[in-house]
Amino acid sequence: MSLFQDILKLWRSDDLLAQAWNESYEMLNLSREFFVQSVKTLRKQIDDKPIKALKKRDREINDFQRVIRRKVMTHLVMRGNTTDVPTGLVLINMVVDIER
Repeated sequence: MSLFQDILKLWRSDDLLAQAWNESYEMLNLSREFFVQSVKTLRKQIDDKPIKALKKRDREINDFQRVIRRKVMTHLVMRGNTTDVPTGLVLINMVVDIER
């Protein structure tokens, strides 16, 4: 029964592809902040605290990538709409590039 409820929840929720696009924007902002902070840290080399914070940010970006990829693939499988396939694949490629 739980699986059925999960499927219904997916159908009733906002469009997963739209959610993935919104989260990719958040991921891009987080990645930008990560880059700016890492450049500052490399220039100053004060102590280990900023480096630990950067590692945490990197893990957050990795988590974003996994969540977005899962949402896109779930959307493509659940909807069965072939018109969303190119958009979904572009988004997945963008997210992989952002993570790098």
